[in-house]
Amino acid sequence: MSTTFRFEPEGRIVVMTIDRPLFGNAVNSQLAYELADGWRRFERDDGLDIAIITASGEKDFCLGADMYEMADFFKARDRGESEGTDPVKGLPAIWEAFRAVTKPVICAVNGRCAGIGLSFLTESDIVLGSDKAAFSDPHVSWGGMSTSALAKLLGRMPLDLINRMNLLGKGYWLDARRAFDVGLIGEIT
Repeated sequence: MSTTFRFEPEGRIVVMTIDRPLFGNAVNSQLAYELADGWRRFERDDGLDIAIITASGEKDFCLGADMYEMADFFKARDRGESEGTDPVKGLPAIWEAFRAVTKPVICAVNGRCAGIGLSFLTESDIVLGSDKAAFSDPHVSWGGMSTSALAKLLGRMPLDLINRMNLLGKGYWLDARRAFDVGLIGEIT
């Protein structure tokens, strides 16, 4: 039984729910592999036509990778105590499985969406956002580089806003109304 992810078929639709609300629905190593398995399961099941990716709770859709898990892993590795699964290794599995999906995917953003959360949005066919949705790319705030998600947003929103997200990191959040106005999300629900 998963403690981080729910795969719930409802007729020909499956609702795939990220279920780590106490951690901002951030993707840890366990969730990464469960998400990858969920995408493969959806693609293989001829009884399922549409997937909806969403998250539990009302505050956060997905705040990206679990930076605390990553920090703990790399600190332990640096001390020569490299027990556990490298949390970074699970991330490519998500995208390999998600990009192999040939059926429609709806992304239902029900709160703050950042980092990896933006990638779910850019890989989906239809994007809906609640009035509590907000979008950011915190990579620069962590000393990292932006993901390919921002590059994929070039066709959806103005370069100025992409640059703000990229250069201001967690200091800049695009709210649901503005995201709808610029075409990042197709509907506010």
